[in-house]
Amino acid sequence: MNARTSIRLRKRQRSFAGFTLTEILVAVVLLSLSLAAMVMLWSLSRRVTENSRSAAEYYAVARQDMERGRRLGFTGLFDADGVPTGAYSTFTDYDERGMFQNAAASFDAEPATNTMYRVQSTYDLASVEKVRPGETPNVLQSVGVQTIRVYKINSARGEAAPAAPQAGARGFGREPVYQTAACFAITGI
Repeated sequence: MNARTSIRLRKRQRSFAGFTLTEILVAVVLLSLSLAAMVMLWSLSRRVTENSRSAAEYYAVARQDMERGRRLGFTGLFDADGVPTGAYSTFTDYDERGMFQNAAASFDAEPATNTMYRVQSTYDLASVEKVRPGETPNVLQSVGVQTIRVYKINSARGEAAPAAPQAGARGFGREPVYQTAACFAITGI
Protein backbone atom coordinates (compact mmCIF):
# COMPACT_ATOMS: atom_id res chain seq x y z
CA MET A 1 0.00 0.00 0.00
CA ASN A 2 1.48 3.28 -1.00
CA ALA A 3 0.95 6.67 0.57
CA ARG A 4 -1.53 7.81 -2.02
CA THR A 5 -3.85 4.86 -1.43
CA SER A 6 -3.76 5.29 2.34
CA ILE A 7 -4.64 9.02 2.03
CA ARG A 8 -7.61 8.14 -0.19
CA LEU A 9 -8.79 5.52 2.31
CA ARG A 10 -8.56 7.99 5.19
CA LYS A 11 -10.59 10.61 3.26
CA ARG A 12 -13.23 8.02 2.38
CA GLN A 13 -13.49 6.88 6.02
CA ARG A 14 -13.86 10.48 7.21
CA SER A 15 -16.70 11.12 4.77
CA PHE A 16 -18.70 8.14 6.15
CA ALA A 17 -18.03 8.83 9.83
CA GLY A 18 -21.03 10.27 11.83
CA PHE A 19 -24.63 11.14 10.85
CA THR A 20 -26.05 13.85 8.69
CA LEU A 21 -28.35 16.52 10.10
CA THR A 22 -31.33 15.01 8.25
CA GLU A 23 -30.76 11.59 9.79
CA ILE A 24 -30.58 13.10 13.26
CA LEU A 25 -33.80 15.10 12.75
CA VAL A 26 -35.68 12.00 11.52
CA ALA A 27 -34.44 10.01 14.52
CA VAL A 28 -35.52 12.77 16.95
CA VAL A 29 -39.00 12.99 15.36
CA LEU A 30 -39.47 9.21 15.53
CA LEU A 31 -38.28 9.09 19.12
CA SER A 32 -40.58 11.94 20.21
CA LEU A 33 -43.60 10.35 18.48
CA SER A 34 -42.97 7.02 20.17
CA LEU A 35 -42.49 8.70 23.57
CA ALA A 36 -45.76 10.64 23.12
CA ALA A 37 -47.60 7.41 22.30
CA MET A 38 -46.10 5.69 25.34
CA VAL A 39 -47.18 8.54 27.63
CA MET A 40 -50.74 8.43 26.27
CA LEU A 41 -50.91 4.66 26.77
CA TRP A 42 -49.54 4.98 30.29
CA SER A 43 -52.15 7.62 31.10
CA LEU A 44 -54.95 5.46 29.68
CA SER A 45 -53.82 2.37 31.59
CA ARG A 46 -53.61 4.40 34.81
CA ARG A 47 -57.21 5.60 34.37
CA VAL A 48 -58.44 2.07 33.61
CA THR A 49 -56.67 0.76 36.71
CA GLU A 50 -58.17 3.49 38.92
CA ASN A 51 -61.67 2.85 37.54
CA SER A 52 -61.42 -0.91 38.07
CA ARG A 53 -60.07 -0.37 41.60
CA SER A 54 -63.01 1.94 42.37
CA ALA A 55 -65.52 -0.51 40.88
CA ALA A 56 -64.08 -3.33 42.98
CA GLU A 57 -64.29 -1.13 46.07
CA TYR A 58 -67.94 -0.23 45.36
CA TYR A 59 -68.78 -3.88 44.67
CA ALA A 60 -67.22 -4.96 47.97
CA VAL A 61 -69.24 -2.39 49.92
CA ALA A 62 -72.46 -3.38 48.11
CA ARG A 63 -71.79 -7.06 48.71
CA GLN A 64 -71.10 -6.43 52.39
CA ASP A 65 -74.40 -4.56 52.72
CA MET A 66 -76.22 -7.37 50.92
CA GLU A 67 -74.76 -9.94 53.33
CA ARG A 68 -75.60 -7.70 56.27
CA GLY A 69 -79.26 -7.68 55.18
CA ARG A 70 -79.28 -11.47 54.95
CA ARG A 71 -77.60 -11.81 58.34
CA LEU A 72 -80.21 -9.55 59.96
CA GLY A 73 -82.99 -11.69 58.47
CA PHE A 74 -84.40 -8.96 56.25
CA THR A 75 -85.64 -7.02 59.26
CA GLY A 76 -88.38 -4.56 58.37
CA LEU A 77 -89.81 -6.62 55.53
CA PHE A 78 -92.52 -8.05 57.75
CA ASP A 79 -94.88 -6.52 60.29
CA ALA A 80 -95.44 -7.96 63.79
CA ASP A 81 -97.83 -10.62 62.41
CA GLY A 82 -95.32 -11.82 59.80
CA VAL A 83 -97.16 -10.25 56.88
CA PRO A 84 -94.84 -8.79 54.22
CA THR A 85 -94.81 -5.00 54.17
CA GLY A 86 -94.13 -4.93 50.42
CA ALA A 87 -91.18 -2.51 50.23
CA TYR A 88 -88.56 -1.31 52.64
CA SER A 89 -85.38 0.78 52.43
CA THR A 90 -82.34 0.96 54.68
CA PHE A 91 -79.43 3.40 54.67
CA THR A 92 -76.07 2.25 55.95
CA ASP A 93 -72.75 4.07 56.26
CA TYR A 94 -69.32 2.49 55.65
CA ASP A 95 -65.81 3.89 56.06
CA GLU A 96 -63.06 3.87 53.39
CA ARG A 97 -62.04 0.32 54.38
CA GLY A 98 -65.62 -0.93 53.87
CA MET A 99 -66.27 -1.32 57.60
CA PHE A 100 -69.81 -0.75 58.93
CA GLN A 101 -70.18 2.65 60.63
CA ASN A 102 -73.86 3.08 61.45
CA ALA A 103 -77.39 2.72 60.15
CA ALA A 104 -78.65 6.10 58.95
CA ALA A 105 -82.28 7.14 59.33
CA SER A 106 -82.52 8.57 55.81
CA PHE A 107 -80.43 9.50 52.81
CA ASP A 108 -80.07 13.08 54.03
CA ALA A 109 -79.04 12.16 57.61
CA GLU A 110 -75.68 13.54 58.76
CA PRO A 111 -72.94 10.93 58.11
CA ALA A 112 -70.64 9.67 60.85
CA THR A 113 -67.15 11.17 61.03
CA ASN A 114 -65.33 8.47 59.06
CA THR A 115 -68.11 7.74 56.59
CA MET A 116 -67.00 7.30 53.01
CA TYR A 117 -70.02 5.49 51.52
CA ARG A 118 -73.75 5.59 52.12
CA VAL A 119 -75.52 2.47 50.88
CA GLN A 120 -79.23 2.37 50.17
CA SER A 121 -80.78 -1.10 50.14
CA THR A 122 -84.32 -1.26 48.83
CA TYR A 123 -86.25 -4.48 49.28
CA ASP A 124 -89.34 -5.18 47.17
CA LEU A 125 -91.20 -8.23 48.40
CA ALA A 126 -94.15 -10.32 47.21
CA SER A 127 -95.74 -13.37 48.86
CA VAL A 128 -96.47 -16.46 46.83
CA GLU A 129 -98.23 -19.59 48.02
CA LYS A 130 -96.09 -22.51 46.92
CA VAL A 131 -98.24 -25.48 46.01
CA ARG A 132 -96.60 -28.88 46.26
CA PRO A 133 -98.61 -31.64 44.58
CA GLY A 134 -100.02 -34.13 47.06
CA GLU A 135 -98.96 -32.12 50.13
CA THR A 136 -100.94 -30.00 52.51
CA PRO A 137 -100.63 -27.40 53.87
CA ASN A 138 -99.18 -25.22 51.16
CA VAL A 139 -96.00 -23.33 52.01
CA LEU A 140 -96.04 -19.55 51.94
CA GLN A 141 -92.96 -18.23 50.19
CA SER A 142 -91.84 -14.65 49.82
CA VAL A 143 -89.75 -13.64 46.84
CA GLY A 144 -88.12 -10.31 46.38
CA VAL A 145 -85.52 -8.12 44.83
CA GLN A 146 -82.90 -6.24 46.79
CA THR A 147 -81.60 -3.17 44.95
CA ILE A 148 -78.38 -1.70 46.31
CA ARG A 149 -77.12 1.78 45.48
CA VAL A 150 -73.72 2.98 46.68
CA TYR A 151 -73.17 6.71 47.09
CA LYS A 152 -69.77 8.21 47.74
CA ILE A 153 -69.81 10.85 50.48
CA ASN A 154 -67.09 13.41 49.91
CA SER A 155 -67.46 15.12 53.29
CA ALA A 156 -65.45 12.24 54.82
CA ARG A 157 -62.36 13.75 53.26
CA GLY A 158 -63.21 17.26 54.32
CA GLU A 159 -64.88 18.17 51.03
CA ALA A 160 -68.40 19.49 51.18
CA ALA A 161 -70.70 17.72 48.74
CA PRO A 162 -72.82 20.14 46.72
CA ALA A 163 -76.55 20.28 47.45
CA ALA A 164 -77.53 19.45 43.86
CA PRO A 165 -75.85 16.92 41.61
CA GLN A 166 -73.44 18.32 39.04
CA ALA A 167 -73.42 17.02 35.49
CA GLY A 168 -70.76 14.37 35.13
CA ALA A 169 -69.66 14.55 38.78
CA ARG A 170 -70.24 10.97 39.94
CA GLY A 171 -70.58 10.56 43.68
CA PHE A 172 -72.07 13.98 44.35
CA GLY A 173 -75.65 14.54 45.37
CA ARG A 174 -78.08 11.73 44.61
CA GLU A 175 -76.27 9.96 41.77
CA PRO A 176 -75.02 6.51 42.82
CA VAL A 177 -71.49 5.48 41.89
CA TYR A 178 -72.53 1.81 41.84
CA GLN A 179 -75.82 -0.04 41.61
CA THR A 180 -76.71 -3.72 41.63
CA ALA A 181 -79.66 -5.98 42.38
CA ALA A 182 -80.17 -9.48 43.75
CA CYS A 183 -83.18 -11.78 43.97
CA PHE A 184 -83.96 -13.71 47.12
CA ALA A 185 -86.61 -16.06 48.50
CA ILE A 186 -87.76 -16.63 52.08
CA THR A 187 -89.61 -19.91 52.57
CA GLY A 188 -91.85 -21.16 55.35
CA ILE A 189 -93.12 -17.90 56.75
